[in-house]
Amino acid sequence: MLSKKAIIGSIVAIALLLLGATAAATPKGGGLADSPWPMFHHDLQHTGRSMYDGPDCPVLKWSYTTESYVESPPAIATDGTIYVGSGNKLYAINPDGSLKWSYTTGYYVTSSPAVSYDGTVYVGSLDNKLYAINPDGSLKWSYLTRADIRSSPAIGADGTVYIGTDDHDFSLHAVNPDGSPLWSCSTNHHIRSSPAIGVDGTIYVSSGDGKLYAINPDGSPKWSYITGYSLGSSPAIASDGTVYVGCPDTKLYAINPDGSLKWTYVTGGSIHSSPAIGSDGW
Repeated sequence: MLSKKAIIGSIVAIALLLLGATAAATPKGGGLADSPWPMFHHDLQHTGRSMYDGPDCPVLKWSYTTESYVESPPAIATDGTIYVGSGNKLYAINPDGSLKWSYTTGYYVTSSPAVSYDGTVYVGSLDNKLYAINPDGSLKWSYLTRADIRSSPAIGADGTVYIGTDDHDFSLHAVNPDGSPLWSCSTNHHIRSSPAIGVDGTIYVSSGDGKLYAINPDGSPKWSYITGYSLGSSPAIASDGTVYVGCPDTKLYAINPDGSLKWTYVTGGSIHSSPAIGSDGW
């Protein structure tokens, strides 16, 4: 029979093992919230694919009137709070349609918010700032760039926040979870698309110079592919690593993970929207 001391020791050891397993399962710096829709196009690969079925009958549940027009695609936190930008405010709206709070930025918010696993909400503004806002609506920090931010942020598994700007010299920024700069790099033109992140950590982003860029997690260039026109569409990444992006030259591009062209599909007009990928690969 085990002594009382031995039993207590075993319990402590098991508790430490469980704590270690929990720590290993939780990203050190952050990552996306495990919510129905934590960022632009749902996930880091920008599949635009929901895990839920749509309503059988499209009846309006509620609407909330903001003080200005809404260009910002909404994001949803784990508690159901809906975050959306309008005018120079970020709105937090309860699931019943009532206002939770609003945060005023220095200028318009057209960027889609991204929600971190700890509830921090990241959003860009045309006042050149990336904002990190706590779940209670208070400011955590802001990161100043040199140009407008129309790009929607992406949150890496380690908590790094990636954001594009209209600055030609430092157009893509990687920001630490505490608001300090990690690195920045240039695509020689503005970035208004949202960065997508592959399973290997590669960051994909389209640029106003007509190129789709693949950038390593340390900020060094991996490859670029030139399309027929200035790009604003955000890339989407399929399960096999194929990167899809739309272009105003009327083409949908499919790019292999090594940067080579897989195929193009010609549509009847300019493509400014971002592609989505179905569960069957369509």
